[in-house]
Amino acid sequence: MPMRFAILGSGRGSNARALLTAWKEGRLHGAEPVGIFSDKPEASILRFGGEFGVPARYLDPGKFKTKLSPEREEAWARALQEAGAGWIVLAGFMRVVKEPLLKAFPKRILNLHPSLLPSFKGLHAIEQAWNYGVKVTGCTVHYVTGDLDGGPIIDQAVVRIGGGRPSRGGGFRMIELRLSIDPALADELEEYFCMDLQQHWMLHENWKTHEHELRGFFSCREEVDTDLAKLRDRFPALVGEPELRELADRDWKEAYKLHFKPWRERGLHWVPVWEKDRYELPPGEEIVYLDPGMAFGTGNHETTRLCVRRLLDARDDWGAAV
Repeated sequence: MPMRFAILGSGRGSNARALLTAWKEGRLHGAEPVGIFSDKPEASILRFGGEFGVPARYLDPGKFKTKLSPEREEAWARALQEAGAGWIVLAGFMRVVKEPLLKAFPKRILNLHPSLLPSFKGLHAIEQAWNYGVKVTGCTVHYVTGDLDGGPIIDQAVVRIGGGRPSRGGGFRMIELRLSIDPALADELEEYFCMDLQQHWMLHENWKTHEHELRGFFSCREEVDTDLAKLRDRFPALVGEPELRELADRDWKEAYKLHFKPWRERGLHWVPVWEKDRYELPPGEEIVYLDPGMAFGTGNHETTRLCVRRLLDARDDWGAAV
């Protein structure tokens, strides 16, 4: 029996389009969609129903903005089951999934998230990554659980953020472009960016006001002018003057230290060396000083903590035996 799945989305549906295209091209190994569902009656994702020959419908989400109301989520679960869905794919679904759907589809809800989880959970993950200054980001496919963007990871893909240009003050600079656009252009632009891999550009939609904005990141002003001219040549309706600002790189050699916090496990404290002179160790407890690097050695990963717990178990067992 083929794997039958439903797609849930709230917006333009670029991920849904990619999924449906893969299905039409026979690249889903027999899996097939049974329906497209949206919490927004005007969502562009619903138009894919006619384009791909898949039932598409709007379902009332209830009174809340970031989740489905409990009674409505029960109704969603019934509608999805009646459609024949065995699996759910969240493709730009802008609501937190709660107990009714999780119970109806245990370990059978998948989400596409635009970051390398567990980094940058929640909304605006791409913007979060850019503002944070990371050099590598990506996307994650994971199972959905009650922990927001915290379910088991199925697969990830890495995208390296391009470097900027040297500046007089040292480090690197990049130029950010922002341009308000007519929402009617959004679908065409997004499809163009996805199909032609225009890596400088991205689209941003304000989910409260439904205003759309074109954003681009460039290494120099000449690159801005050239790429914007090419885009306007292809899309003459793209008018208006963009807002430009220069973004400075950050000194991540030191700045990462602001985000490292000491931790404790059964009286054993893991503390970075730069906290050595000011960290207060409670009487009778022990301390391990670390000199962590930017990408390795902080001791914060759960696998490290599991190893520490086992070592402490062994210590306690050995002490009891002696």
